[in-house]
Amino acid sequence: MNLGLGPLAPAVPVLDDDPFAEHPGAVARRRRNGRRYLFLLLGAVLLGQGGWTALHVTYTPEPGPKAVCPMLRPELLDVALPDRDPARDGSERTESGFLGATCTVRGASGELWIGVTRVGRAGGDSPWEILELRRGWIGELRQVRLGDDALLVDDQLLQIRHGSYLVWIEYAPEATVAPEARRQVLVAIGQEVLSQL
Repeated sequence: MNLGLGPLAPAVPVLDDDPFAEHPGAVARRRRNGRRYLFLLLGAVLLGQGGWTALHVTYTPEPGPKAVCPMLRPELLDVALPDRDPARDGSERTESGFLGATCTVRGASGELWIGVTRVGRAGGDSPWEILELRRGWIGELRQVRLGDDALLVDDQLLQIRHGSYLVWIEYAPEATVAPEARRQVLVAIGQEVLSQL
């Protein structure tokens, strides 16, 4: 039947005989929503990756600590190891990427090692959180009044936290040196290093 509307008749979308066919507007809407969800997902992944990176970035303060051996008076080293070889400076980078300076002194009567590390921010933690001194040592522990926090382990190892610095002193003289003498040497060297930081 011809209604006589001719070319002015509006185009009526014809759905096939499929009663479950979607309206074209619903298909377009679903595609738009799909793109939105995809962009949201990509944004969340990128944001998550950026957040993960920010939490795992290590910031190394520059410059690192200065050389350690010049911080120590030769007389003090002579008391620690009377027959010592010349002190040797070194440097290292910790697993977290922080710069460290070392001094090694050896002699027939034992060995002395001092390490100074300047710590920045890593894994989102402040230097103070990173430098919290470990107390899980097996051995006799003593608190020492040096720096912000200091811990003496078995009169052979002294750990000192001072601001953003960690000072680590290991002293292994021959067995005849009394524990009290070892403790005095460790504390004296710790004081000497802290006075130069």
